[in-house]
Amino acid sequence: MRGLKASVVVLCLLFPISAAAQIPTAATATVSGTVADPTGAVVPGAEVVLMDTTTNIARTMSTGAAGHYAFVNVLPGVYRITVRMEGFRQALVPEMKVDIAKAYTVDFTLEVGAIAEVVEVTAGVGVELQKMDATIGSVLSGESLLRLPNITRDLYAIQFTQPLTMPYRGSDAGPNTGGVVAGARTDQNTYMLDGADITDTCIGAGLGRGGLTSVIPLPLDSVEEFRVGTTNPNATFGRSGGGQFIVMTKRGGNAFHGSAYWYHQNDNLNANTWTRNRTGVEEPEMKDNRFGFSVGGPIWKDRTFFFWHYEGRRFPQSSDIIRLVPTETLRAGILRFRDAAGVINSYDLATWDPRGVGLNPVVNDLWQYLPAGNDPSRGDGLNTIGFAATADASSLSDFTVVRFDHSFTDNWRFEGSYRYQRAMETAATTVDIGGLLPGNTLGQAASTTHMPLHPRYVVAALTGQITPRLTNEFRFA
Repeated sequence: MRGLKASVVVLCLLFPISAAAQIPTAATATVSGTVADPTGAVVPGAEVVLMDTTTNIARTMSTGAAGHYAFVNVLPGVYRITVRMEGFRQALVPEMKVDIAKAYTVDFTLEVGAIAEVVEVTAGVGVELQKMDATIGSVLSGESLLRLPNITRDLYAIQFTQPLTMPYRGSDAGPNTGGVVAGARTDQNTYMLDGADITDTCIGAGLGRGGLTSVIPLPLDSVEEFRVGTTNPNATFGRSGGGQFIVMTKRGGNAFHGSAYWYHQNDNLNANTWTRNRTGVEEPEMKDNRFGFSVGGPIWKDRTFFFWHYEGRRFPQSSDIIRLVPTETLRAGILRFRDAAGVINSYDLATWDPRGVGLNPVVNDLWQYLPAGNDPSRGDGLNTIGFAATADASSLSDFTVVRFDHSFTDNWRFEGSYRYQRAMETAATTVDIGGLLPGNTLGQAASTTHMPLHPRYVVAALTGQITPRLTNEFRFA
């Protein structure tokens, strides 16, 4: 079964310079504020420059009649803000961190003096006060994402380490289901990647993680940052009433950067389990290797940038299984039952069969494929006995993501990314313990390999500032 979901979003947003608030979109942020003179009067016509320190790409606009400016569709990153006006000293915020899906208010009070003079301004605590958006949530990015304990190295493992979130265990969802956010059920969560919806509406069946989650894997080394909105989602999210998980893919800059990693787990120093020792089952093989690399940098300095990440996993492992098989007496055609007094009575089928055949030959031939029991604690001990073994439950996967960013001008930019995964798992739920299938060894448990999964995701966006009052965003996913 193959599913396809595509969406095209065209946003034409009219932003009057005198407007007091702009709501950030699902993949970007907003930086706005008011410029005033020492008396508190607004300063119209002041030039405000917002420069991305990673790419040296700058956007410029002028304050309106109310002294207000607003930069919308701002990508997450570190920015420098400069304000210039004839007759006043330049005001400079040398460094300000902008997080995904947040709105920042940066007000300036210019000092009288020569425009060549620069006054450095420190962005205070009020800058991050969300005056334009009532969404409550927190952001994780950078080193904090990579340093948090995370055995799967996937965003899904740590996304619920947020206020107002809690794990969820329910009978109507898988045992690994997580995702109750502020009391809303799991199926109310929404996942956005680079501004488009990637919510898995098939209850996580494809990735085997259970619950409503993202249909696209999110390895940590491919994520720039993510935000979890727990309550009061803004107008960007009209799809659900649960948690709003907003993820941004890493992007390149003017400096090359990269990483390489290998996580290894080995069973050679592990003891066998007590249950396996009791039933005489040897310790199975288990080697977990998760490896990958990432690289990002400029293709054309100050204009075109790339980021590429690959991650692979090779995980040979086994799972314990228990099945019931006939006892030796039942294989011989003798039924045994315990009466009310606790006495065991035996009945030879050949004696009770008028034809004298006894056990059906077809059944007898089939039972010859089944291994002998090794777990007396299972079954009734009379006609059935337990068979304990290990079955192959190995998995392998390959994941890659590539992203390109290009600025045609300071006011027009393109961004696009593509994600692909190949994942294959061997299920221990459908096991042939008799070796009936071709290639299986008699008496050993053999699992069934699931068909490989190939989730793919592409997103592209073109954002342009047509006029100081009109910004257009076209996004395809």
